[in-house]
Amino acid sequence: MTQRPFRVEECSVGTGAACGAIYLDQGFENLLRKRFEEVGVHLLDEKRLADLLRQFDSSIKRQFNPYDSQAETDFEVSVAGIQDMPQIGLRDGYLVLSK
Repeated sequence: MTQRPFRVEECSVGTGAACGAIYLDQGFENLLRKRFEEVGVHLLDEKRLADLLRQFDSSIKRQFNPYDSQAETDFEVSVAGIQDMPQIGLRDGYLVLSK
């Protein structure tokens, strides 16, 4: 039997506890910081970092499937306004991250 309109009810009380997605965001932020610190560059101001996290959330995090053997192995995030740093995978305004 189908109800119209369709309704969804909360089946458990929200606790406000941190879940898996926040840990993915923190891991991505740590990866970025380490990558730039490797070359002694501190260019990740809060605005740029927030932009990179938005890109990560809207694309890589939603598309990445570690169990899919046919999945992409390299991902690019746009890092505008920073000179190329091939040693960390930054070329032509894109930072390449590998699986």
